[in-house]
Amino acid sequence: MPILLTKNNINWSSLKDWPQDGQGGHFNTTPPQLEHVRSWIADTLSVMPQDILLTEIFALRPSSVTASFQIANTQTRVIFKANRVPLFFKSAHVHLQLQECCPQAVPKLIHHQIDTSGLWMLFDPIIGKSVQDLGNHSGLIQMAKTIANIQIAFAKHLKSQTADLPRFQHQIPEMLDFLVKRIQDCYLPLWTKQGGAILKRRQKERLIKISSNVVQQLKSASQKITSWTTELQAGNWPDSICHTDLHPGNAILENNNLRIIDWDQSVVGFPFDAIYWLDTIATEEKWSKDETETLSVKETYLKTIPWNSYEDRLRAWELGERIGRINACYESEIRNDALHRKNRQGGNIASLLINALAHWNTIQE
Repeated sequence: MPILLTKNNINWSSLKDWPQDGQGGHFNTTPPQLEHVRSWIADTLSVMPQDILLTEIFALRPSSVTASFQIANTQTRVIFKANRVPLFFKSAHVHLQLQECCPQAVPKLIHHQIDTSGLWMLFDPIIGKSVQDLGNHSGLIQMAKTIANIQIAFAKHLKSQTADLPRFQHQIPEMLDFLVKRIQDCYLPLWTKQGGAILKRRQKERLIKISSNVVQQLKSASQKITSWTTELQAGNWPDSICHTDLHPGNAILENNNLRIIDWDQSVVGFPFDAIYWLDTIATEEKWSKDETETLSVKETYLKTIPWNSYEDRLRAWELGERIGRINACYESEIRNDALHRKNRQGGNIASLLINALAHWNTIQE
């Protein structure tokens, strides 16, 4: 079966029907009406609405839906994505800019609209296998090259365009201050009461033990984090696109051409955002190592990126490893706030910060 612009290729076809108000708690707001969606797609493709068939609902998340539609009696398929969260409304502009500078490496956005119903986007399908499904090291190597080349092209493109694109709004030290306050006010009382943070991953739960003095540990690291951030800023790295959710399921190999998908949460900023994600993949995936490969994922990325010297890029990677989890935690919390998620357990932020603290403790500088 083809991979069709879905985050983890989650198959919701068993739902059969288009989401209704309050269905299973999946859609926080009124979902787009199916008849309106079909009419909109029909207008875009210059066909009759009755010829637009819903074939599958791939992903149904709070305030968003991704589905496949097909023109009756043809092989023409399209992917529809709707999102009611204003935080993500600029993602259509991101897709358009990506198509201008690196069309072979990203999905093709056919049409979009933003109005009171939210953001609607229509894409050509991508038929292929994800790097996750391929499960080999060479896929990760190609993924590292592809994201590096996208960032190179986008950095050049930024100099000549003025589109309103989402950007990181705060520096890393400010993000840390935000996280410390969030932990103090929201999560620490809960963690203390239940003996740790509950991390939910792939429909499984596990309790993460976290120190009661985690706030003090983070505050103690503040000076080092500011120093690392200042050093990165001194490198004069160009702004580029930061995916913020880069993983093997979001890289699709189609006819020997790799495309990076799901740019809905991307922002413009320090280009080495990819460092945290690529490093996590390279260290955590069991299939990410291959003795026959002469270059690691890290080396591949750093040798593809042209900015400054290789030694400078290597140092930026080291610094990016140190502060990347802070950025990941911050972005996660901002998305949670935008989605108005309730009953948060803070498992993700706890897991990331525990790993960050452990990493910082090994640094001898």
